[in-house]
Amino acid sequence: MVKRPIRVLDLRDSPWVDGPGRTILQTASMVDPERCTIVIGAFNGDSHGDNEYMKAALDKHLVVVPINESRPFDRNVAKQIINTIKEYEIDVIHTHDFR
Repeated sequence: MVKRPIRVLDLRDSPWVDGPGRTILQTASMVDPERCTIVIGAFNGDSHGDNEYMKAALDKHLVVVPINESRPFDRNVAKQIINTIKEYEIDVIHTHDFR
């Protein structure tokens, strides 16, 4: 039986790369891909402008899923997260900040 890696969806509602953001990106780029895959969920919308966190994740060649929101408490956010969970067969959701 071949075991697949654990798949983690890491959701963070910050458009900048600060201490926690650097830790997440560094961890995602350094974990053993045969044991764990981290998908970066980055909130993207009018309130975030240029999302440096998303850009930094892409620069590290990480899997990045933009979570688009048009206003606070956008109901489409939940649908996007559910679709991401299904598409990437996510096992664990790791959330940060107020979401």
